[in-house]
Amino acid sequence: MAEIKKLPLGAVVAEALTVLQRIKALLELPELKQTLVTVHGVLTDTRQLVNKVDGQVEALGPKLAGTAEIASKALETLRVTLLDAQKLVRDVDSQVAPLAGGAKETLTSAKETLTAARSALGTLTDAATPMLKQADRTLTGTTALMGSDSAVLNDLSRTLRSLDEAARAIRTLANALERNPEMLIRGRSK
Repeated sequence: MAEIKKLPLGAVVAEALTVLQRIKALLELPELKQTLVTVHGVLTDTRQLVNKVDGQVEALGPKLAGTAEIASKALETLRVTLLDAQKLVRDVDSQVAPLAGGAKETLTSAKETLTAARSALGTLTDAATPMLKQADRTLTGTTALMGSDSAVLNDLSRTLRSLDEAARAIRTLANALERNPEMLIRGRSK
């Protein structure tokens, strides 16, 4: 009991609060927000494009549906990963007092989650590459049907560029987290 009274609980709680503030700062990073905005835009563009192409080029429907399904699965994996990260932050925030006693366990759990997120992001990137190649082949086929100045063709090209940009942004985030997994806890270095 005497040993418990000697523990610097105030310092531990202060450190826990600092960790939570750094996690909050990380979640407010413009890069993370931009990645979410880009992913949302890509998802919206993809859905709009699929609706347009389905109505205009019925013969290409099965090919585009397969490509859209792959993109949807990849984006769903990303969404689930981001929801897991948000849940982790909420869990940490709601357990400041237990965090003081179990900070090491929480950090271990965060590292495992980051490892899983990196793996999921790698899978997403790997899944996106064949999808983009298939979309390129599909685009080549539709060019012959619709002409090079078609609005549908221009929308598809813009969407593919957005998907490529989102995949690069995700890879950059995964690499940054791999180089410095404590970035979620400590924030960006100055």
